[in-house]
Amino acid sequence: DAAVPDDEFASADTADTTDPQDASECVTVDGTKYFLVGSTLELMCGCHELVRVCRSFDGVAPQVATGLANLLKTFNAVSCLQILGSEAFKSGILKKGITAKHMAITMQNLEFIAAETPRLKAQVRCRAPADAHAEIDKAFEALAADIDNHKGQILGKLTNMLVDVIKKALSGGLPELYSGGARLADPSKHSPPAFITQITKSMKNLNKVILGFMSDDSRNIILKGVFPQFIEEIERFVETHFIEDNNDEGFKIFKQDLKFLDNEIFDLTKGISSGAMFINKIREIQQSDLTDFELEEEEDEDDNE
Repeated sequence: DAAVPDDEFASADTADTTDPQDASECVTVDGTKYFLVGSTLELMCGCHELVRVCRSFDGVAPQVATGLANLLKTFNAVSCLQILGSEAFKSGILKKGITAKHMAITMQNLEFIAAETPRLKAQVRCRAPADAHAEIDKAFEALAADIDNHKGQILGKLTNMLVDVIKKALSGGLPELYSGGARLADPSKHSPPAFITQITKSMKNLNKVILGFMSDDSRNIILKGVFPQFIEEIERFVETHFIEDNNDEGFKIFKQDLKFLDNEIFDLTKGISSGAMFINKIREIQQSDLTDFELEEEEDEDDNE
């Protein structure tokens, strides 16, 4: 946890550009843009050197092919250790810790390697004897599995980072705004509490990072995993602070804040099944009274009997 800084969702515009990980070069392959760090560019140079060796000496093609796969596999393992294992932070390479941007750039570099690997494999495999093809295929299949696993871990980490922000924001004590019989004098002038704005800010910043460095598919996977847990946290918050305490006035204010949340992140939910469920749920809560929840509990008890 110490490797994750407070500004873990810093956007591409505001992130520190002095980190080596940020010194990236944009290249376009088959219409797709990739921001590549220096180590990835050096890796590709080394791979193409091996391909040239293979072209000059057909007899070493099997060894070059498996060596190429192992080189790429090692690079993937090291990058996984540096970012997911936080070694880049522990060693002082990244002074401020591992941010979402570092993970997003790592993800894109892995996607570039995954896209280039079939080309590299084809250039060395065609020069190897037929009886070596099975071994070469096996080596590159293992590489592809490792890269997919690493990418999955990055997506999971980004999902968990955002979920942790949401849980932390909603697990604190009840804000004074909702307690003490507070009432909204003028709903049109109401400002949501800091924990609500922190959640929306983090979600927007992460979305900006993803749009800058990752694919739409990656974005959808992350947010698809976030929204169900977000629903659970909101339901827990309502249960703990409003239903159990019969805090009707506080609940009315909270519903105004859910409306703000709805407006702020609605665009992030588009095209995501769990996002639509999230919006439907918070709108359902906005239209509810505490008595509605009591009736639901009574119905659940009757069903259990």
